[in-house]
Amino acid sequence: MFISPNALVVTEIEALRILAGVNSKHVASGGIGECAGAVVIIAEGAVDNVKKAISIIGKIKGEPVLPNFKGTCKKCRYKCIYAGSSVPMIFDKS
Repeated sequence: MFISPNALVVTEIEALRILAGVNSKHVASGGIGECAGAVVIIAEGAVDNVKKAISIIGKIKGEPVLPNFKGTCKKCRYKCIYAGSSVPMIFDKS
């Protein structure tokens, strides 16, 4: 988690509207392993705009997975319900 005050959040749907001029809807999420966090989006618009959206997505699809930023709850700086506790690596899935 990163705290970014005054940041402008741009979702995938907004990005496709801005970059390709298509209207999009989120229809599914999920995935396991390296596909965890995957989304399925349907895009509507002029044929050329939809092709542009597909091209944009094709360029970023398959980007390397971000590294995990694991730590211990005991030393965590974020204020969730586990912060400061000695709960053993709750989020470790290995």
